[in-house]
Amino acid sequence: MAIVHFAGYVTPSGFVTKFGPMDMAWADGGFKAKMTLEILDSKVSAVCEIDDANLYGVLFVYVLHAIRGLVDLMSFNTGFGLTLIIDTCTLPGRDPQPLRSGNDALASHCEVTLNDSITLTMKERQIQKHIHEITATLNDPFDAPARCFRAIEGFSHLILQSPPRKDKQRWLALQQALNVSENYLRFITDLSKGPRHGRVAPQMPSNVFECQERAWIIAGRFLEFRRRGNITLSEPDFPLL
Repeated sequence: MAIVHFAGYVTPSGFVTKFGPMDMAWADGGFKAKMTLEILDSKVSAVCEIDDANLYGVLFVYVLHAIRGLVDLMSFNTGFGLTLIIDTCTLPGRDPQPLRSGNDALASHCEVTLNDSITLTMKERQIQKHIHEITATLNDPFDAPARCFRAIEGFSHLILQSPPRKDKQRWLALQQALNVSENYLRFITDLSKGPRHGRVAPQMPSNVFECQERAWIIAGRFLEFRRRGNITLSEPDFPLL
C-alpha cells in the first residue's frame, strides 16, 4: 500500500480545535482506499492508504468530498460559515507539493483580455455572478452541471432583459447572439436536470469536464458579444457551435 498525505486547514480558525482521529474507507469498483483524518487547531491532516499512488487525483476527489461533508456538518451545528481548504499533497518518496485545481486549456476559450473583462463587468456587475458560477467548478468539478446551467441561463437573461420573455425566447436569443446551436446547449441542460432538482447520483468525469468546457466557451463568447457592443457573433470568426 502507498501512503498519500493531504493537508490543509479550516477557515476561519478557532472553530475546529480538535476532531478525530477518524477512519474512513472506500471501495468503488476497482478503486480502494483508506483515510485517517484529524483536525487540530484548524489544521487538517488526511493520511491515506491506496494501492496505486498514481490515482492520487481520484483519491483527492474522495478525500475532499468526505472532509468537506464533515466540515459542512460542523458549520450546520454551530451556525457559523466554515470553509475547507486542502492545499498540500505528499506522495510516496516526494516532498510536499502544493495542490492546484484547474485546467490551463480553458484559458484559450476566452479571448477578451482581463482588463476588458473588468471594464465590462464593472458596468454590468450581474456578469460577475455568472462568471463565479463557472469558475467555482474549478474547485468542485462535480458541481459543474448545475452551476454551468445557472450561468448560461443567466447570460440569456442579460441578452434579453426586458420586457420579460418566455424561456424559449431567451434561449433562442442567446443562440442567435452567440452563434450557438440548441444541441450544443442541450448537453449542459440535460446533464444538469438531475442536480438542479436535488438528485445526487454518480457522474462521469468526462461528461463533467465537457460541460465545464462548453460553459467556458459560451461565457467567453458572451463577453465578446458585450465587448463588441452586442453585435451578433457570426461566421467565420465565430463558427456555429
